[in-house]
Amino acid sequence: FSPFVKCSVCHLLVHFDCYEPQSSNFDSATGEFVCDCCDLVDKSSRQTTDKTVNEDRFGDDRIYGEYRYKGNAVKCIFCLRNNIAGGIKPTAEGKWAHLFCMMSTKSSYYDHPSRKESRKVIMNSKEALNESEDDINAAEGYNHGNAECEVCNKGGGFLLRCTHVDGTDRCNSFLHPLCAELGGRQHDVEWRRNENGEWQEVYRYYCKSHSSGSEYVCKVCGECDMSHTMILCDNCDSGYHIGCL
Repeated sequence: FSPFVKCSVCHLLVHFDCYEPQSSNFDSATGEFVCDCCDLVDKSSRQTTDKTVNEDRFGDDRIYGEYRYKGNAVKCIFCLRNNIAGGIKPTAEGKWAHLFCMMSTKSSYYDHPSRKESRKVIMNSKEALNESEDDINAAEGYNHGNAECEVCNKGGGFLLRCTHVDGTDRCNSFLHPLCAELGGRQHDVEWRRNENGEWQEVYRYYCKSHSSGSEYVCKVCGECDMSHTMILCDNCDSGYHIGCL
């Protein structure tokens, strides 16, 4: 893995190669940078994120408060969240989306919108939303109007259908990508080529009922949720929530 770097404003922590910060916004001496969200939003709308109350128990209590960009609230079009976790980036259509959520779509990818642009953005976000709608419509009795994420209980955005298949019957539960990860749901990884011919990972999640969770069980509390706060023992691969140690 590449080194971790941290946004000096919102404290987003990411791998350098995953996020690819703007060279003009990166300080190699300190390992700090200014993420795209903090760089582009209306400066007057910034709130101190560690003082923002987040009532979503699946989050990590770090959200972008009332951040606004060109008058619009900063929110991921895929998971409808404004969590700092997930690495939010601009899309080619002028919206916002988490890089993490993009990794659950088959249509979207990360690239420069043109040779003149130095900032990479998330491409094909509209196609990804259409992809989600097709997946929902394929589930008997569901459409984009009544399908909800089984983690946050909200509809809209990019909803993944649970990967579990029993014979010819596929589970009809749906999840937003970041909700699934923050809720500790199990996932598989597929590989596909994007429009540039580059291989990229695609995360496919299982609902709570079909997540075995065996690799995520904390040896202290015995729970398998909040896998993003889990660390593994180097010697035996036992898992522990950071907050349980």
